[in-house]
Amino acid sequence: MVSPNLSLEQAYYITPWDEFIEYDFDWDQGQHVTLIGTTGQGKTTLELELIQQRGHVLFLSTKSQDETQEELVPLGFKIAPSVKEISLDVSKKWVVNPGGMKKGETVSQMKDRQRPIYREAISMAYHQGKWCLVVDEGRYICDYLGLKDEVTLAYLQGRSYKLSVIMGTQRPRFVPLETFDQATHLFFWRDNDLGNIDRISELAGLRRLQVKDIVPKLEQHQFLYCNTRNDLMVISKVEL
Repeated sequence: MVSPNLSLEQAYYITPWDEFIEYDFDWDQGQHVTLIGTTGQGKTTLELELIQQRGHVLFLSTKSQDETQEELVPLGFKIAPSVKEISLDVSKKWVVNPGGMKKGETVSQMKDRQRPIYREAISMAYHQGKWCLVVDEGRYICDYLGLKDEVTLAYLQGRSYKLSVIMGTQRPRFVPLETFDQATHLFFWRDNDLGNIDRISELAGLRRLQVKDIVPKLEQHQFLYCNTRNDLMVISKVEL
């Protein structure tokens, strides 16, 4: 454990974003990526940077249609309210967004409408293989809509189909444990809950003391990257 009197910059080398992407982040098709951080830290921004390395991308968006289009359409994505609207002849990059609560719709009705659409999207990516499946809000998909089993299967067996999953979540709770121990690439943003950090580190087989030392010291938008296969740890910051 590094002395608590040292700042992050004094104790560790901060790798520039372009250097991190070019030299440190080696992401093969079939490997999974999990991002852990609170809202506003830069998870979605990092997702947008990473998915540009993939040809076939299926992005499960739970945000407003306008916000999703604003971020993804300039990258070549098409918006589809359901899987039935997806055509690879039109594009190989799609956002699945069934939309939020409609006028006169109850919460239960909204969930009943959204759930089969997201389930079908996960199933399509899994069975077709070679997709990059992006679950932008892990808790919403896994816990709120009850699709934990579908996401777990994608993490457990997706590698056999060359399916890569990227999932963002605010906390290690309410999402499958497999999203941590089956992920090759983990990204942490600042978190002062040492219980969260300790739990994820243990699940992923990371150097727990070092992770627990770094994560609470991270600044806004900085992240700690951990490769669970080769034990590489890098601190960087996505360029906004």
